[in-house]
Amino acid sequence: MRIACGITGASFAPPGVENAFFAEAADCRPLATAAWLHGGYPRMKQQKPAGKRQKKEDSRKAEGGRNRTVGGGASIRPALPSTHPTLPSTHPTLPSTHPTLPSTHPTLPSTLPLSRSSSFLLFRFSVFPFFRHSAAYRLPSSFLSSAFCLLTLCLLSAGCSPRKPEPGTPGGKPRIVSLSPSITEILCAVGAAECLVGRSSYCDYPAEAVKSVPMVGDFCSPSLEKLVAVRPTLVLEVDSADSATDRHLAALGIPVRRIACGRLDDIPRAIREIGGCAGRGPEAERLAAEFEADLERLRRQQPAPTECPLVFVEIWPDPLMTAGKDSFIAELVRLAGGRNAGDRLAREYAPVSAEWLVACNPDVVLCLNDAPSSRNPLPAWRKRNGMSVLCAVQSGRVLGGFNLDVMLKPGPRVLQSVAELRRALRAPPAAPRG
Repeated sequence: MRIACGITGASFAPPGVENAFFAEAADCRPLATAAWLHGGYPRMKQQKPAGKRQKKEDSRKAEGGRNRTVGGGASIRPALPSTHPTLPSTHPTLPSTHPTLPSTHPTLPSTLPLSRSSSFLLFRFSVFPFFRHSAAYRLPSSFLSSAFCLLTLCLLSAGCSPRKPEPGTPGGKPRIVSLSPSITEILCAVGAAECLVGRSSYCDYPAEAVKSVPMVGDFCSPSLEKLVAVRPTLVLEVDSADSATDRHLAALGIPVRRIACGRLDDIPRAIREIGGCAGRGPEAERLAAEFEADLERLRRQQPAPTECPLVFVEIWPDPLMTAGKDSFIAELVRLAGGRNAGDRLAREYAPVSAEWLVACNPDVVLCLNDAPSSRNPLPAWRKRNGMSVLCAVQSGRVLGGFNLDVMLKPGPRVLQSVAELRRALRAPPAAPRG
């Protein structure tokens, strides 16, 4: 245990315990146990025997004290000897020449733009020498000087200066990584292919523009190592992507923007937003206006629902999945003159059971997937358990072989698939319904 003196900096420690705070004082040995533990006075080491002259003086004073009286002659208690143990006058003190920080330590320029937190840290450590001299802080001065210099250098390199444009693209243009085929197509359609520095493995259109762009992973599932290697300034993904990807990219300090492309009305907004990110605002505006005009024309040509056949869209065969009401594929079916059987589902894409499909009993089945049987799906559907009772199977209107590269990408070309679907729905049945 140690008692620190706030005025002189003296310290008392039990015998045998090294006093690290006063190791600098030469020939200073720790005193005995603290006074408040031992009746008011610190115990001193045994003094050397007094000489003869000192013994006579002590005896004479003691005898005089016994003969003194007060009032009626009553004797008083002998006084404590004046030579009771006291603290030595040469107790250890802090050296007056304690080490200080050099006056030429590096400081930040007065014109450097610092944040509030950085300014607080600089203030705290600029007055740190004062705290260092107190009895509670006794660290080596060389350590403090090194720590101060290291903190200053860290603050200088922590983004206080304006960020320079990333190299690698002409004029410091944004370096964009696209994790969705539709986003990649829009970037190229607005003339921003030169800003594309990374893409997903599904981003294959336009082939000439993207063949030299590095692939950084799968659809909305990038490899973080590959993505960081291309030094992007922005990552674009669809709003249905896994949020875990966003958290990983945010931890790496890479900005991420989610683009809504779930419905046909989202596509013009997505074109304008992506064009703005790439610095192609005028080109994006022209492309978005053309898409809106085409979409309005197709909606005016849409037939009445009572004249439309019931259509089941097979997004995937196993497990059986279809497109819900709010999906852009369901809108394409309606524009082409069909009624989507999945409009009763709340989700954009959802699994369904064979019993649910039999209850719907659609007139047409559209196989919009890349399964091996999707090119000629009718034989496979006739072999499925329970599917032979469907009107679509009996009439032979189980259709496949569509241009999925256009139909399944909500981009500038997606409205071209309306004409293909319209031809399929208007084709006569291959066999009578039975």
